[in-house]
Amino acid sequence: TLSAGTGATVNYSNLTQVTVDGVAGDDTFTVTSAGTPTTLLGQTGDNTFNVRADTALVTINTGTGTNTINVGSNAPSATSNVLANVVGGVDVIGSGTDVLNIDDAGNTAATAVTLSTTGFTGIGGGITYSGLATLNVKRGAGGNTLNVTGSPACTATAVNRSAGVNCMLI
Repeated sequence: TLSAGTGATVNYSNLTQVTVDGVAGDDTFTVTSAGTPTTLLGQTGDNTFNVRADTALVTINTGTGTNTINVGSNAPSATSNVLANVVGGVDVIGSGTDVLNIDDAGNTAATAVTLSTTGFTGIGGGITYSGLATLNVKRGAGGNTLNVTGSPACTATAVNRSAGVNCMLI
């Protein structure tokens, strides 16, 4: 189920590919489940993309403007998000002025993840990215290991670690 554009809800089944094209202006796309490879196309304006759950790859091409991409089970809410339901993966193609928020702060299980110049892996299907201005990562309280092998060039990157025994390897 997708909500996009002017409040339109898109329900589908038995498709091999889905593409949702935004309209000019500020659009909000919310993916609550995607069992089919799905492409979201932002246009002009400041768009918001919320990915709560997927079982197939969700590709986001943000379009122009300053766009926000939120990945977490309650996105865009900043409360009790987990990434466990994002199993199909997310691929973000930004415009160079975009903000990506990856939120797993509600996860109480110990996890080991990797943050690199092109992706965040180790939970669910992983998240790949390019063309970001800001990358924010929130980790849970389960005793986590974050292996940082790099961060995207020219991208402000922030990692918020919750309570618990955490390890960051740089």
